Formats: sequence, C-alpha cells, structure tokens
Amino acid sequence: DDPWNAKRGKSETDKSKAPRKFRILNDRRLTDSSLSRALGEDASTEYTELDLAGNRLALEESGFVALLEYCKAQPRLSVLKLHKNVLDDEAVARLASLCLPRGPQS
Repeated sequence: DDPWNAKRGKSETDKSKAPRKFRILNDRRLTDSSLSRALGEDASTEYTELDLAGNRLALEESGFVALLEYCKAQPRLSVLKLHKNVLDDEAVARLASLCLPRGPQS
C-alpha cells in the first residue's frame, strides 16, 4: 500500500472504487444513433459527471432511452453536460421532467 494513503486510513484498493469524472464523449460527432454504443463502452465504471457537450444529440427516442438507461445505472452521477447540442424544446422538457420532484397523483 501507498504510505500516503495509509496515513489517511485508505488502501490502494479504495482508490480504484472511487467514482471518477467522465469527459470523453464531447467530441462533436456523437449522434443519437451512436449514443447507446458510446455509453456502453465503459458502463461498469461509476462516474460523477457525464460530459456530452458539443455533439449532435437531439435526444429523440433512441438517444433519450439510451441516456435514461445509462443515468439510472449511475447512482453517483450528479452532473450531466448537454450544452452545444441540437436539443429542441421538447427534448429539454423531457429531461427536465426527470429531474423535477413528483407530487401526489390526483
């Protein structure tokens, strides 16, 4: 074990389980049809941030479902960057509805 981590009460194995930032998907070429494949490449790792900025995402049906499934499987994800994509008002409203607390059903 690393002596620095030992002084702080952490072992080397603790470091490998810590969530890390995810910034690899901001390459300006990703589309809805390629989103599912791209997200699945490293789905077993937990991330705190997903940066999809600067792509060509519209988040229509296939892209929205892929993103939703990925986010459900990432319990520590707290930042989702989607700026500089081609999202329309309907896609933004769908995303916002996932983030808003739901009140009692009437």
